[in-house]
Amino acid sequence: MRSPRAHFPRAVFLLASLLPAAVALAHDPFSSAAHATVDATGIQLDVTMALSATGDLFPAPPPVIDEEHFQKILPQLRQRAGELFRLTAGRTPLTTDRIDVSLTEENDVDFHLHYARANGSPLVFRAAYLAKMPVDHVATLSVTDSAGHNLGWDYLDAANPALAVPVPTALPSSVTPPAPPLSPAPRFGAFFQLGVRHILTGYDHLLFLGGLLVACRGFRPMAGIITCFTVAHSLTLALAALGWVVIPSRIVEPLIAASIVFVGLENLLRRDPEPKGRWALAFVFGLVHGFGFAGALRESGLGAGGSSLLAPLFSFNFGVEAGQIAVAVVALPLLLKLRALPSFIRYGQPAASSLVTLLGSYWLLQRTVLA
Repeated sequence: MRSPRAHFPRAVFLLASLLPAAVALAHDPFSSAAHATVDATGIQLDVTMALSATGDLFPAPPPVIDEEHFQKILPQLRQRAGELFRLTAGRTPLTTDRIDVSLTEENDVDFHLHYARANGSPLVFRAAYLAKMPVDHVATLSVTDSAGHNLGWDYLDAANPALAVPVPTALPSSVTPPAPPLSPAPRFGAFFQLGVRHILTGYDHLLFLGGLLVACRGFRPMAGIITCFTVAHSLTLALAALGWVVIPSRIVEPLIAASIVFVGLENLLRRDPEPKGRWALAFVFGLVHGFGFAGALRESGLGAGGSSLLAPLFSFNFGVEAGQIAVAVVALPLLLKLRALPSFIRYGQPAASSLVTLLGSYWLLQRTVLA
């Protein structure tokens, strides 16, 4: 009869075979963002989405969608750009009179659409392209006038694809110093939902936390790790969202993947039954993950048009923590029960740590070499 040890490589191989499916889940829930500037002469609408997401705009996606082939699909993207949004002023449909498409350093596509102004209110923005996107695709839309006044904000999805914005009768025709918002700051519930959605679909963040917790023997060290991770990412989330410390996502995202690899390898290579100082590790890497949360939050239009930063920041972070607590309530009792099994300590923990390392390594390659 073969020993249980002989089954360990087979278990690791099985976990590795699940890698492509798990990697497909690692995505940013804030899949696209739009900002509109309204003045007396027209409406400038800028839409940003990941290059890979643009394939869903085509009835038959091009065989290759990447930076190298961007110029080949550029004419098609320009053609699709005018179909992204449908705008009406009162009951009058608006048409684009200028379209431009470009690729950013972050490998995102920027669609720049200009509409001639028409009298009428409200001004309705309908994101028609959301009907073509996956059901979990979330877009954000912020609307200001050219003086920086906040006219409206909301997050959109297939079930809620439109935003109606009351337009003042007198609009500035040129940029002037920002004044207080014309409309209230985005509602608490919108950013709270964004926070919950972000942590529940932020699989890299959850995998990092799971990698730390899987090596813990009791509730107290688990609670300490979660607390340190929470304090750290809340700190950098606030600093980055307020614009005091900003690190590009091309740096932050590989660092997040590297933190996952580090935790997985430490679990596999250290001989201690329970690695020491995990709270410090959770805090240090939690600072990095906070910048990742902030990147998603800033893309959602936080603070657009002079709107208050504090309420959206608080509600988003509260949503992140609520989602994290919900995951912990389910995961911690399960982990504690598994830790009580000698077979899990001997085989399950190494197998789980191997999966953490494999996923983290793939994401690291995806965000560096493969990018």
